[in-house]
Amino acid sequence: MYTGGTKCWNGPDRSVKLIMTCGTVNEIVSVAEPEKCEYVFKMQTPAACAVLEDDASNEEQGSSEESVPSTSDVESDDEVKKHDEL
Repeated sequence: MYTGGTKCWNGPDRSVKLIMTCGTVNEIVSVAEPEKCEYVFKMQTPAACAVLEDDASNEEQGSSEESVPSTSDVESDDEVKKHDEL
């Protein structure tokens, strides 16, 4: 989450929530403005896959490290939570 962006005219400071999922190429999937000057960017990137692959190989080796949430745990547009501080 990025907060404290340029102030909108007659509105809040701009903010961005970036949701990254595993994909084969770097690609912006969607951009939305659910509230005035509050943006949600969804993108796919191979960089998000590496964490998931590393986590899976650690589980196979019996690692006790804390697991990384899967992309299914990421909020969808319908589940984007509102915050009073924004």
